[in-house]
Amino acid sequence: MTAAFRFPLSAFRSGLSTLPPPATQPIDSGVNPCYHRIMEVLLTRAAARQLDALSDPIHGRVHRILERLTRWPAVSGAKALSGRLAGHWRIRTGDYRVQFCIEGRSVVVEKIAHRDRFYQDQDQDGD
Repeated sequence: MTAAFRFPLSAFRSGLSTLPPPATQPIDSGVNPCYHRIMEVLLTRAAARQLDALSDPIHGRVHRILERLTRWPAVSGAKALSGRLAGHWRIRTGDYRVQFCIEGRSVVVEKIAHRDRFYQDQDQDGD
């Protein structure tokens, strides 16, 4: 279960590209366009703090990942987690990882961290 406090992605650092409105949008201009629903991306309180703590270049890269998540399930590079985190996913950008789960029409981002710290909490919780 994720935290009760969630923040929409659009609430973070203005000046970055904005998300498209929630609707079905074509992603291919060919004869048979492929349509994907637009998911709402929400951040838990912890993920929001982690995102704000990132340096500007890393923040921009992670923000672009979060924008890509609006196109779930048409997102390349996402890997399903296993064990006690079954039902959760992770995606990476360089040395940073973003952990999320899907709840209805929302992608809930739970954790954003450098790979050195990303897996430590999971190992300690499993002991």
